Amino acid sequence: FQMNGGMVCEYGVRIKPGDVITSESSVGEYSEREGRLGLMLFSRGISTWTNQNGELVKRTTGTLIRY
Repeated sequence: FQMNGGMVCEYGVRIKPGDVITSESSVGEYSEREGRLGLMLFSRGISTWTNQNGELVKRTTGTLIRY
């Protein structure tokens, strides 16, 4: 069983016409916690968007909860 544990978005510079956007995804941290239904595994994924100048456009951190 799994469910969405939430998402946090951080915004940097604005996207302008002509920008070249690069997206990179990575696995964040893992942690465990005891819940009502048993042991829960929290896993975080991070997606980072940058422009052609290496400036942060957007970073999203999502959490997935698994039982």
